[in-house]
Amino acid sequence: MQTAAVPSTTKPPAPTSRNPKGKALLAKPNPPASTLKLPPQPPGGNPLAPPPAAPMAQPNPPPHILGTAPEPYNGKGDTAIAFWNALENYFTVNATTFDTNVKKVLLALTYFKQGTQARDWASNHIATILAGNPVNYGTWDDFRDAFKAQFIPLEHKMK
Repeated sequence: MQTAAVPSTTKPPAPTSRNPKGKALLAKPNPPASTLKLPPQPPGGNPLAPPPAAPMAQPNPPPHILGTAPEPYNGKGDTAIAFWNALENYFTVNATTFDTNVKKVLLALTYFKQGTQARDWASNHIATILAGNPVNYGTWDDFRDAFKAQFIPLEHKMK
């Protein structure tokens, strides 16, 4: 089998000079960047494969919601306290998700049953919020007070 001579890619030794003590020193010239040689391409002309890309960071997964959301409130006074307690409990169990006044008020306003006076009240509450400039959802305590003033029967308030 015959082998072809492969041209050498190594550089010839640099010229030497002698220091005053007679020892040979190797001169280290700095070649210009344009004269540097790249390693030869692999056989077949295929370039080397690029290194694998680093995996992209995955966004935080959505939080896992615990418990059952309250049933939509129908506006009846005899179920107002039970609804409010279920709502408060839901937000407490999921405190890391519902961690601001805005989140709590926004979500609470979605739990008012369509076609009832409760939904009409919620719709009016939303319209008032959105009419503000800037939009202000208020605090959770303010929302609780407005809900109780509207839906908790007087006899329950007196107890």
